[in-house]
Order: sequence, then structure tokens, then C-alpha cells
Amino acid sequence: MVTGDVLLPLSLSLRREQGWSVLDVSGQVSLATRVELAGYLGRLAAARAPARIVVDVSNVAVCDAVGLGALWAAHVRATQRPGDELRLVCGESRMLRILDVSGVGRAVPVFRTVGEALQSGAPE
Repeated sequence: MVTGDVLLPLSLSLRREQGWSVLDVSGQVSLATRVELAGYLGRLAAARAPARIVVDVSNVAVCDAVGLGALWAAHVRATQRPGDELRLVCGESRMLRILDVSGVGRAVPVFRTVGEALQSGAPE
């Protein structure tokens, strides 16, 4: 996907916090970056059992249906292995609207901040 004439790169940054793997995603989540994102999420889920993953998409500038599918696939994987969990963080970004319109936000736990996502209990 192109924004103006610039192809946005995908940026992934991982840290551990309160027993969770927190993956900060920025740039473009699309057909052009799906393989990289899906592969990273798959390796992250396989590396630790149970896999407790927070994906912060607050700084994603572009997300198409294929990119959304990569996030959905990670959620599906997380629901198939007992103890695994995937939570999304998107604040008030454009991703919140994309998650709402697509229906993904009704199935995947979505939080406003990483701090909220790290807390136990159900999402808002």
C-alpha cells in the first residue's frame, strides 16, 4: 500500500512487561508486510507457553484487509492453545475505527493503553 508516493515500512519492537510480550507495531500493516508480521507473531507465540501477547497498533499508519487478517490469525492461534492470550492496544488511533468496522474489535480484546491491557480482567 502506498501513502502518497511513500511505501511505509513495518517497524516491530518487542519488550517483556509483567509477564507479557509487548509488541509495538508501527508503519504499514498490509499485503506488503503481512508475511513479516505474521511470521514474527507466530515465532513469538511458539517461543513461550503460555503465550501472553499484547500487540500495540496505536502507531500503525496504514492497515488493509490482509494486514488485519494477520492480526486475526494471531488471535485465532491464541484461542486454540490453553493459556495463550492476545490483546490489542490502539488508543484512539485510526486502528480503533478499523477494528470496529471490521468486527475484529468485538472478538479480540482491545484496550486503550498497554497498561490497561496488562491488567487482569476483561477488556472494556
